[in-house]
Amino acid sequence: MAAIIDCHGVCSAIADAYRVEGREIGEGAKIWYATASLTINYRKPTRIDGTVTARARLTEKSDKKSLFEVDFYSHGGVKTCDATVLSLRVPDEWADPSGLFQHL
Repeated sequence: MAAIIDCHGVCSAIADAYRVEGREIGEGAKIWYATASLTINYRKPTRIDGTVTARARLTEKSDKKSLFEVDFYSHGGVKTCDATVLSLRVPDEWADPSGLFQHL
């Protein structure tokens, strides 16, 4: 669940950044965000024998920071956890595995 929530929050930040810049996702220079903080409150057990749903809402935004609140539902629409995902905009080099840790 944490991986789904994290991915949904970061990808929502990326999608919002493209929207703010008036571009389609993937159009022009790529936009990258990375997780700065992930907080999850587990409320109920989540069944894994059906589809799940994550719904994100943008609650704070600056030039380089996006905060999303994410609700997570098991199949049948049962809310099983809620979370906050703080994402930071990062340079393009972070997406290149050969460039991230060149200083080490």
